[in-house]
Amino acid sequence: MPRNATPAGFIDLVERVRDVLGTASVGYLQDAHEDLDDAVTYLTDALTSPAGDQRSLLAWARTHLRDAIETAR
Repeated sequence: MPRNATPAGFIDLVERVRDVLGTASVGYLQDAHEDLDDAVTYLTDALTSPAGDQRSLLAWARTHLRDAIETAR
């Protein structure tokens, strides 16, 4: 069950996972950390951008989230 099912809550969750992966000394986890960092940037920008820009920003965020998941597997 999600704790805080809001856009800001989701970004917070991604940031927490990113921070944990950032402390790892394993190369592929560092790569996942970088993808999550990019995803956070796109997600945050999507919250503050005009509606016309949100679709592309969310698509980029989704790509980075998927890449991070695949990398961390």
